[in-house]
Amino acid sequence: MTACFRPISEDTLLTTQYFKDITDFDLETFRTVKDGYFITKGKVYLWWGNSDGNYPVEVIGADPKTFIPFDSIAGGTDKKSVFYGGPPEDFSKIDGADPKTIKVLNPKRGCWNCGDCYFTDDKNVYYGLQKIKGADPKTFTLLNLDTIDAKDKNRKYFNGEPIE
Repeated sequence: MTACFRPISEDTLLTTQYFKDITDFDLETFRTVKDGYFITKGKVYLWWGNSDGNYPVEVIGADPKTFIPFDSIAGGTDKKSVFYGGPPEDFSKIDGADPKTIKVLNPKRGCWNCGDCYFTDDKNVYYGLQKIKGADPKTFTLLNLDTIDAKDKNRKYFNGEPIE
C-alpha cells in the first residue's frame, strides 16, 4: 500500500492510498523470519518501504533454510555467506567473510543500508562490503558506537580507511 498526502488548505490534508498487486508470492510456502524478512518460493526477501510504497527486495543467493537476519541492520548470514546492503541497492555478499564467526560491531547505529557498518570475523575486518587490509580482528574496536571511528593494535581508522 502507498499513501500520498497533499495539503488542500492551511488545516486540511488530502490523503489517497493505492495498492499494488505483488505477484510471485506463494501463500503455501510463505513464512516470516523476523524484522520484515520473509521466505516464499524458496527465496529470502526483505519487505522494504519508501515514499514510493512498500515492496519486497530479494536477498539473492541466500539459503532460505539457514538464513538468519542481523539485528538492526540490513543483511544476515546463511550457512555459506554473509549478506549486507539492501535498498535502494541490492544485497551483496561480503566476499570472504565467515558466516559462523561474523560480528556486527556497530549495530546500534541502525545502518540498514548506509554502507558504513564494521564487521569482524575470526580472520578479517570489514567496512561495509570491503575487507580492510591489515586490520587486526582480535584488537579491532570502535572508538564510539555512534561514529565510524575505530582502532586496532596497529592504527586508527575512519570510514574504513587507515589514518595516521
